[in-house]
Amino acid sequence: MNQKTLTTSLKELFSHIRSRRKIQLIFLSLLMIASGSLEILSIASIVPFVRLVTELNFIKETYFVSRFIEIKDKQEAVIILGLIFSSLYLLNSLVRVFLIYCTAWISKMTTAELSINIYKSILYSSYSNHILKNSNSIISDITTRVYQIGAMLSSIINFASFTFIFICIIAVLISIDPKVMTISMLFFSLLYLLIVLLSKKKISLSSRIINQEQNNIVKSLQNGLGAIRDIILDKTQEYYIRVFEKSSFQKSRKEAILEVIQNSPRYILEGMGIFFFVLLLIYWSQTKTSDQFLLIFPTLAALAVGAQRILPMMNSLYSNFIIIKQYYYQLNEVVDKLNKYSEFIKEKYNITEKNISFKNLITFKDVSFSYDNKVKIFENINLKIKKGSKVGIIGKTGEGKSTFLDLLMGLLEPSDGKIIIDDMELTKETLNDWQAKISHVPQNIFLSDGSFLENIAFGKDVKNVDYKEIISAAKKSQIHDFIDGSTDGYNSNVGERGTKLSGGQIQRIGLARALYKKSKIIIFDEATNSLDNETEKLVMNELNNLDKELTLIIVAHRLNTLKDCDLILKIDDKKIVQSEII
Repeated sequence: MNQKTLTTSLKELFSHIRSRRKIQLIFLSLLMIASGSLEILSIASIVPFVRLVTELNFIKETYFVSRFIEIKDKQEAVIILGLIFSSLYLLNSLVRVFLIYCTAWISKMTTAELSINIYKSILYSSYSNHILKNSNSIISDITTRVYQIGAMLSSIINFASFTFIFICIIAVLISIDPKVMTISMLFFSLLYLLIVLLSKKKISLSSRIINQEQNNIVKSLQNGLGAIRDIILDKTQEYYIRVFEKSSFQKSRKEAILEVIQNSPRYILEGMGIFFFVLLLIYWSQTKTSDQFLLIFPTLAALAVGAQRILPMMNSLYSNFIIIKQYYYQLNEVVDKLNKYSEFIKEKYNITEKNISFKNLITFKDVSFSYDNKVKIFENINLKIKKGSKVGIIGKTGEGKSTFLDLLMGLLEPSDGKIIIDDMELTKETLNDWQAKISHVPQNIFLSDGSFLENIAFGKDVKNVDYKEIISAAKKSQIHDFIDGSTDGYNSNVGERGTKLSGGQIQRIGLARALYKKSKIIIFDEATNSLDNETEKLVMNELNNLDKELTLIIVAHRLNTLKDCDLILKIDDKKIVQSEII
């Protein structure tokens, strides 16, 4: 994947944000303006309030106070202006809290929506894309990267918010004392710029390594949990722990470096700010008389409050900038997934779906296939499968039996040639209707950590299932008696990936799932291999008694399993040889 600039990636990310969130961002911008305006008013009010407290004739000399506020004495003026001053600060604090709430809400909701879109992009992507993708990266995208992008979004909003408020505070402070504020801001800004330039390469390198090690951590977890039986038997726990440990420590070290880069400037600059302020006090105390010092005291108070606001805000700007830079690589990967989803949606809307009937024949016409456009798995296949027939498929391991089934199911597209259903070619327009006619029973059945009912009606809301049809499918698959005898019957939990069941029982649930779907074609990809001979015989007898209009495609190692087939297809050396039943 080509690396894009941060600006380009952010623009593309923004294009994937819903219109509702964009409107909320506009509201957030207005809230930022309100907060900035209150900052100006609250800091600007410091000078008149302090002058009121320290100068005897301030009321008479100040047109605004004497003209619009009827004040009998100084004590009353201090109370009134003190309440106005403190109210402005309190209101500003409340607005800032509300701004934080809105920022958090918008960024988290946007993160959830992006996460859902990425999950959609994965589930709706073509099967060929899934073959090429690394599952570790996919899991990291959904569980980690998208939430890192959420933190990045929050930082971008905060950065924009703090920048506006920062400019407002600087503007009012410069109006109070241009010389001191200009020198101060130039000094601190150049210092932060120097830190950014010195840490730029370290941030980029650490970010890239964190991104890589996140994939390695997920990979290590998958390998360890997926091979737990062999690990326990072979006593190889320490090897998998070392692999996990290496990635975890490497990731944590780089995160620690970024955390130091992100947080340490704050304390350095706050210390330097106090030092700078003390120097200013010493200078004024040595160059000003007591009366002069009293006159500049309100200005000093305003600068002190302003500094108390500015220094943490400068560090927040810097910290948010580091977070934005930190997740640059993650941003590119997430945007790439979202772009692919957008392309899929556009393509889907441009496709006019068509129904495809299956009344007579499935025809492979000069079909060739290659995964990489170099090594061909099949070459110029020509064959016909009649509706209602039972077709057996045999062949050595690795010859392409599963690939042939994927072509038949429309999961893979032929590199050359056509697949024709009756007189209609299998295309993107007809694919959905064709796949709705097919049930697939693989060798390795996936069971969710749910009930028997949920796993037979897989992908369907259990509130809407036909319970009688579920039982009928279970009986035909020779699994009903076992389910009925379990603790909670069809509501009994099967365990994660069917850990509470034997291999044969898992296969029979897979058969029941296919039969419940009531498809016109059922494909068994070595689905009876885990069954004992007696159970396999019972299952095959049930299949033979099914609707004669049902087409069965059966891949098996045991020829005895295929004895009732109408046609045998033998896959050998990129070709498919068809013959009548042996």
